[in-house]
Amino acid sequence: QKRGLRQRKRFLAESREIGLRQDHTKKSRQFAEMASMGEEEKKHHFVFVHGSTMGGWCWFKVASQLREGGHKVSALDLGASGLDPATADQVATFADYTHPLIRLLHSIPADERVVLVGHSFGGLSISLAAEMFPAKVSAAVFVAAFMPQLSKSPTDVLYQYFFAQKDRIESWEDSVFTFKEDASQMFPVTIEFGARLILAIVFNRCSYEDYTLATMLKRPAPFYREDLSSQNFVSEEN
Repeated sequence: QKRGLRQRKRFLAESREIGLRQDHTKKSRQFAEMASMGEEEKKHHFVFVHGSTMGGWCWFKVASQLREGGHKVSALDLGASGLDPATADQVATFADYTHPLIRLLHSIPADERVVLVGHSFGGLSISLAAEMFPAKVSAAVFVAAFMPQLSKSPTDVLYQYFFAQKDRIESWEDSVFTFKEDASQMFPVTIEFGARLILAIVFNRCSYEDYTLATMLKRPAPFYREDLSSQNFVSEEN
């Protein structure tokens, strides 16, 4: 009886190993077929724009997958963000902040079109870029991002989200806000996400390694209140 049990266990183990090898071969064949199909498909140029306090580094996983699939990827550091050497107080205007994105689109040939992808505050940056270069943008993707409105300035949109509700600033956990005059103005000059906020909201579906990376690379980010209150980035024709 014991001998029969050992034989049965060995048979099951061998069957499982064969099944795993077959499954691996099947998946490899499927991947090869997908790669072959991908070669026939049109490749795109994706331009990723990060949100406040982040940098181009936050797109490294999706950028790797897209590049592996043959697509072109640009993951930018906007002004005073990521590895950009400037500090927040040295990037005086929203135009200065977004300049790396505008410079990239300037450099793209007239017959090339890109897919803009913006997260959070980056939605305002890709909106400005799409308005300036409509012929060079095939699509604009807003990932949990701010979208300008014809009827409101970007500052109004930001205020409604961040500060319109009572005690709204306190709800941002351990994030650090700086103010030009005093906190009674209720519209900060800069924000830097706190570690607890990043874990609870921003990177709550990411690995702990990704969260740790974010806490190490985050930087203070300006709101450009005055700058954004006097302009809108969208027009009816675009």
